[in-house]
Amino acid sequence: MSESGGIGPDGHPDEALSAHVDGELDPVTEAWVVEHLEGCPGCRRWAQELAEARSLLRGLPEVDATPVIEGFLARHRRAVRIGAGFVVVAGLVLAAIGATSATEHPRLVPDLAVLTAGHVEQAHGEMAGMQRQDRSSYEAPPGLIGSAVALSRQEVWDGTDLAAVVYRDGVVDVSVYQQPGRLDWEALPPGEVALVGDREVWFGPGMPVVAVTQRGDMVVTVVSADRPAVLTAVAGMPEWRRGATWDRVHDACQRLVRVFALDG
Repeated sequence: MSESGGIGPDGHPDEALSAHVDGELDPVTEAWVVEHLEGCPGCRRWAQELAEARSLLRGLPEVDATPVIEGFLARHRRAVRIGAGFVVVAGLVLAAIGATSATEHPRLVPDLAVLTAGHVEQAHGEMAGMQRQDRSSYEAPPGLIGSAVALSRQEVWDGTDLAAVVYRDGVVDVSVYQQPGRLDWEALPPGEVALVGDREVWFGPGMPVVAVTQRGDMVVTVVSADRPAVLTAVAGMPEWRRGATWDRVHDACQRLVRVFALDG
């Protein structure tokens, strides 16, 4: 095998590994790469990362990215003239796409006063943009079972950047609010942070019980007068994942950054 055939001077697959993932190798080289991967954990991990990144990118809708790329090339044309400049420009493009996603999902602190009032007064529909739905745009289990309570889903309210699911166990009501974003833990008011399962949860003082945590890509706020019900709701919520196109672009780009070690 030679370096020109996609094998690096150190004996590891180079371009050949990418071609292997894409199924573009000739039979002889393919057999060599497969044999090499069986005995090389490092290359095997790299191949897996590359395959996952390709899979994420293939799942994206077809869009014309030419204006974005040409804009960056125009502003960084001097860097492109040297070999390493392409890596710099690629990093800038990926960072810009990532920044777009971060803007759509900023760090936030829930408006605890408004969410608590919505629960206490059962006025979820009076919050801005909230409408009652048959189901939430975010996954919400039909029931939550804990050691002390068995909650069933009663109402779903959906807004632009806020959803509320009301669970009930007899006279116990629990409001579970979901907001896309990353929880700004340091900006929360004074309270107690405790572990519920393997998840850090912030608890506010007084009544009703208010708990805030991060579940997947959602900030979740749970409000109820019954602490066991709150604990059941916190422990039973799924790991919500983002579904927007830019979010999936962000995830794919982050995977590519790891594969090509652009993040240093």
